[in-house]
Amino acid sequence: QELPETLGVFLDQGGSQRWAAESLGIHRNTLSYLLRQINTALPVNLDDSHTRLTLHVAVAIHRILTL
Repeated sequence: QELPETLGVFLDQGGSQRWAAESLGIHRNTLSYLLRQINTALPVNLDDSHTRLTLHVAVAIHRILTL
């Protein structure tokens, strides 16, 4: 559950690691570690804006379906 939440907050914060770490209440190094785990699980480029948009839509759908 930790990785999907981390990805969602990271995307909600426009891909800003600083803002995402603050929102999650974790250190930026911890966020970097979690983002590396996400990149391992989902071999995508989180620096690419199109990829982030696609993932953000997927996360939004997941959030709606799991209400």
